[in-house]
Amino acid sequence: MVSLSSALQTATSGLNVSQTGLATISHNLSNANTDGYTRQDVRFSSITSNGFGGGVQLEDINRIADRFLNERQLGTRADLSYNDTRTGFLQNLEGVLSTSGTSGGVNTQLNSFFSSIGALANNPDSSAQQTIVVQNATLLTDSLRSISNSLTDVANGVDERIDEEVSTINRILENIHDLNQRISTQELNNIGGANTNDLQDERQRQVNALSERFNLQVTNNTTNGALRISTETGRTLVQESSYVQLERTPGAPFSGLGARSITVNGGLSNTLVPIDTDLLSTGSVKALVDVRDTVVGDLSAEIDNLANAVRTEFNNIHSAGSSTPAQVTLTSANTGAVTNTTSDLFTELDANLAGDTFNISIVDLNGNPVQTTVGNGGPITLPAVGPFSLTDLQDLVNNNADVGVTALGIGLGVTASAITNAAGDAAISFTSSNPNLRVVLSNANESATNNPLAVLGTNNFFTGTNASDISVRADIRSDPNLVATARIRPEDGGLSSFDNQNALALAGLSDSESTFAAAGSLAGQNDSLSGYAVRITSNLALLTADSQSRAEFSQSLQDEVGAQIASLTEVNIDEELAELLIFQTAFQASARIISTVDELFQILFQNL
Repeated sequence: MVSLSSALQTATSGLNVSQTGLATISHNLSNANTDGYTRQDVRFSSITSNGFGGGVQLEDINRIADRFLNERQLGTRADLSYNDTRTGFLQNLEGVLSTSGTSGGVNTQLNSFFSSIGALANNPDSSAQQTIVVQNATLLTDSLRSISNSLTDVANGVDERIDEEVSTINRILENIHDLNQRISTQELNNIGGANTNDLQDERQRQVNALSERFNLQVTNNTTNGALRISTETGRTLVQESSYVQLERTPGAPFSGLGARSITVNGGLSNTLVPIDTDLLSTGSVKALVDVRDTVVGDLSAEIDNLANAVRTEFNNIHSAGSSTPAQVTLTSANTGAVTNTTSDLFTELDANLAGDTFNISIVDLNGNPVQTTVGNGGPITLPAVGPFSLTDLQDLVNNNADVGVTALGIGLGVTASAITNAAGDAAISFTSSNPNLRVVLSNANESATNNPLAVLGTNNFFTGTNASDISVRADIRSDPNLVATARIRPEDGGLSSFDNQNALALAGLSDSESTFAAAGSLAGQNDSLSGYAVRITSNLALLTADSQSRAEFSQSLQDEVGAQIASLTEVNIDEELAELLIFQTAFQASARIISTVDELFQILFQNL
């Protein structure tokens, strides 16, 4: 039987849950602008007693969230972070290529360089034009070194960014673990009857931040509310009772990533588990590793390929010519790989040297031949079978009846010397025995397989081994008149200051095709030097455009999922105010019932 006491209890329950509802709505409205806050609502159930209604009770203060939408958003966050990070660096690298040097990119420098060589070919005895050639060559090498150094700086900067990401990730993992502990403890013990909704919001914010670094797999322990988080490859980052901390692992040229578990006493485990970043597909960490190791690595290889082609192709032709007036001494520059002066050149340098031939002339300051192998006993001929060393070459030249100092005597002919230069490399020098005369070398048979002067590097224009150290030879920078514009006259072995044969051959490199080996992301190909430079920048532009398109697509997906989550979880002030009126009315009604019951009790007591 329903009594006044039952009615009072029923009304009181309604009053209490209305207060809870009002407090929840107030909490929602207060956090309407809080980033990551998830709307909450109150769930009630009726109370029955002996078949009669006994009022209402609080079931739960529910956090309005969709686990599947949240998991989908984690994936879109990782994709967007990967593409945004990668696009930003690609755009910066485009700037490196387009603004290197003092007046535009490397392609501009190449065109200017070859244009000045063409002008020199038209006026080979012009000191002013020789100076312009050397100036443009210096700008070109400065540009290549600038690109190489900038790429190294970018790679180092990305690696430092990875260090920063590791520190951030470690803080996030520790925060998630701490929140896991607080949530699970409160869920299991129901401390104070309070819910963990706000703690779960904060944990979700931390998980979202972590998902920007890695593509995550997240599972929820429904018993205690803790999250278990791992990378897409299954490497555990956080679980119910423990978590890991990342650190850099040894490696070259850059260190990798590894994880150590936190032990029960809070220390780090002795076991370091590597994280194979090659197996990751997305997230900012993957983007940074890709930029550092693949994008920058590919660009560095391509720029080195270009620099090596410029150096090799130009030196091959320059070594076959001579400046006017010629030089007193010419020294090989490509024999650093040879172990010593007695090592076999055919084995350690180039097997194509076997049977090669070249001419030597000793000329006066006007280019008139004094001694020469041209038209006399014939060119210097290397043996067809080795071993054959720099010392053997020295003896072969010195004993030559037409130009050798041993055969002709001191003050005549050329002195060949197998030496170890200041850098500790084996080399051979050819010096006029008379300091008032000059030495001139030329290939006796101009062909791809018979170019001994290019193999030896007897009169190189460029020095260095790649883009990081390519430079114009120091004495040519100091004296542009050393640019090799002329070649030995085939009639008498002399030299003319008006001869432009070598300059024309050098200028022809602008349009001739070179063979480029596969490097970076570019396949092996035949192209001009400037054409290959354009291909490098074009390929980077395509990569950047593709990455930007992917970033825009990722952003659209993120916006779509974000909108779906927002429509579900964000606080709608109008809806909350409408709910507020309902709870307010319910509160007032419950209070009215309590007041009415109180009046009835008063009447009852008065009539007793």
